[in-house]
Amino acid sequence: ALNHIFNTYEGKHLILILGDMYELGKESHTEHQNLVNQLLSHHCHAVYLIGSNFNKTTNHTFNTFETLNAFEDYLNRHPIRGKVILLKGSRAMQLERLKPLL
Repeated sequence: ALNHIFNTYEGKHLILILGDMYELGKESHTEHQNLVNQLLSHHCHAVYLIGSNFNKTTNHTFNTFETLNAFEDYLNRHPIRGKVILLKGSRAMQLERLKPLL
C-alpha cells in the first residue's frame, strides 16, 4: 500500500496515519522501526504514528500518539482537510473511528 501511494501521490499533500501492526509478534519493534526508516526517504505533508509500538521508534520527527484517543483529541483541535490521506494499521487499532473526523 505504501509503495502504491508514494508512486501515485508523493508531493501532493500526502498525509499518512499509521497505527500499530499487532500481527508482527517478537519482530514488532524491529519492523515498526524499519517502516519508520523507510518513511524517512519519502516526502509527506505529515506522518502520524499511533500506538505503543510506533511510540517506541526513534530517529524521526514524526508525530506520535500513544493511543487512538490521544490522536482523536488532536484531530478535534487540528482538523485535516483537502489532503490525500492513507489510513492503515491493524484491525485491532480501530482506525475506522477516525473517518468521521477526516
